[in-house]
Amino acid sequence: MRFIVVLGGLTILISMGLALIVFGQHLTEANLTLQNLHLDQRVRARANQFKERQWLENLLKGQLDWKKKNVEEMEAEVNKLTEEEGKKKTEVEACQADKKQKEDELGPIQKEQSDIEATFKTEKETWTGEITTLKQQLEQSSKVCYFVKDSTDTVKLCPPKEGAAKAEAAPVQGE
Repeated sequence: MRFIVVLGGLTILISMGLALIVFGQHLTEANLTLQNLHLDQRVRARANQFKERQWLENLLKGQLDWKKKNVEEMEAEVNKLTEEEGKKKTEVEACQADKKQKEDELGPIQKEQSDIEATFKTEKETWTGEITTLKQQLEQSSKVCYFVKDSTDTVKLCPPKEGAAKAEAAPVQGE
């Protein structure tokens, strides 16, 4: 009987062990399924990140290519403008040299003109003084008029004397 009890106990133990294994496999399967879902989600997330990074990389490469093209165009334009600047500088230097030459030529002419203007001004002042002197002399009666006989022609050339004019004017008014 011992054998049956041992065999029964052993059978119960084996049955319980098998039951635990069966139930444990379901739990292990459930855990593995959950882990598989989490891993699938991680894989999808990583795939999405990879796609986004590739898209961003392609976008940045496109922008980089576009910027490189712009830089090349601008460098070409800068080179062109630098050449034009060099040409303009030589033109400016030539113009400055011409300007200096013209100023050197114009300097003596301007000095001569200012000398002529100064001479003209002094001559003008001299002649203006002479004219005023002659006008004053013309307004004064000439000493020759004292010796000339009275006639109509002399009245035109020599105005009547102030004293004589007053004497003649007084009797006329008195009459």
